[in-house]
Amino acid sequence: MLPRDIQQLERDKFIDDISGKVAIRTYDTALIEINSSRSKLLEYDISGHLIYVGAATPGSATSATKWQILKFTYDGGGNMTSQLWAAGSAAFDKIWDDKGNYQYS
Repeated sequence: MLPRDIQQLERDKFIDDISGKVAIRTYDTALIEINSSRSKLLEYDISGHLIYVGAATPGSATSATKWQILKFTYDGGGNMTSQLWAAGSAAFDKIWDDKGNYQYS
């Protein structure tokens, strides 16, 4: 069985009518674009909550400045409260290995 967060993500997957790309509604109206040409990394906390999602060109080293990193936060009840971009930007210019060192907004 998938963790609750991923179950929710799977329920909210859809195809964007304009771009034709698959996207996932994750929090309110914010979207993560799922592009099949990107490699994805997911990291969970000890409670099984999805904390980080990273995307980069396939074959990118986790130490390369080619990653887009999104962080999720949760309240005490385990409900997702926000999604935040590393360095406040969705650009593919972050290092996955440094995800814990970025400021998120």
